[in-house]
Amino acid sequence: MSSDESVGDEHVDAVGEFEAMNASFPSDEDESKQNSDENALEAWMAAHMEVGSAYNDNYEISKRIYIATKSTKIDLSKMGLQEPLPSEVYMIRHIKQMFLNDNNLISVSPLIGCPRMESLIQLNLENNCLLSIPASIGNLTNLVFATLHRNQIRAVPDSIVSLTKLQRMTLYDNQIQRLPDLFYLLKPVKEISFLDNPLQYPKVTWHAEFDGKSFTSLYKLREQLKSSGATKHSMYAKEEEVVSAARERLFDYLERLQTARHTRALNLDGLGLTRIPDEVRRVDRQERVFDKFLPGAPHYVAD
Repeated sequence: MSSDESVGDEHVDAVGEFEAMNASFPSDEDESKQNSDENALEAWMAAHMEVGSAYNDNYEISKRIYIATKSTKIDLSKMGLQEPLPSEVYMIRHIKQMFLNDNNLISVSPLIGCPRMESLIQLNLENNCLLSIPASIGNLTNLVFATLHRNQIRAVPDSIVSLTKLQRMTLYDNQIQRLPDLFYLLKPVKEISFLDNPLQYPKVTWHAEFDGKSFTSLYKLREQLKSSGATKHSMYAKEEEVVSAARERLFDYLERLQTARHTRALNLDGLGLTRIPDEVRRVDRQERVFDKFLPGAPHYVAD
């Protein structure tokens, strides 16, 4: 899903909610627990609250935030935003789509994962200057689309594997050096792209193969597909095919490596490796770590 595509808006039925709220009154015990939970939430949010950047204090931004309170979408894309964002951004309930793409953000507040954001389905942060992703993103358990490419992200938080409803995540064109050990738990995700990253862990298994060559750059791959005479539609289909194959190989490798930490045996067969990866040598208790090792990956294309 591109940055200008969106899931259809759903208007919040405020009257219906008000009537339902007044239809049954909670018991004193339920009300006490609710107040306790609400106080804990307020305390957590207050601890992470920051004064919004004065640069963001303009009429158009305020207007868009106000419009979002009447909708299920907040669109602050292409507004030249700088962090910290106005705290009101994270206070809006029922938000399902958040567009913060094409700004100047270096970081995102941990408030992105606060309970009031629990309905979020689509998060677009592409084309910013982000250096990191807050671990609280793992709280967005309804998230389906996460667009994070064209940033300066250096690491992916372990909590990302908690996004069990995720269908598409773009991480390409960042500065990611390490993926979580349990990243393979995102296998069910239909599309994850993270070429064009200086991966150090895992390093040697992430490449897309096409026309007898291996690519660690999505842009180089697209150039090769274009020069092959493929149509726009067939280019997209072929790109997804070869990137998916590489992704499955990476997930397979990470899962085998994790299993080897417990079984003390590692099968590297069928991964197309040209050498034993450094991280394999660091696996605990290596007495029987190499059951099979079959090299044969094609030559890498220089980026």
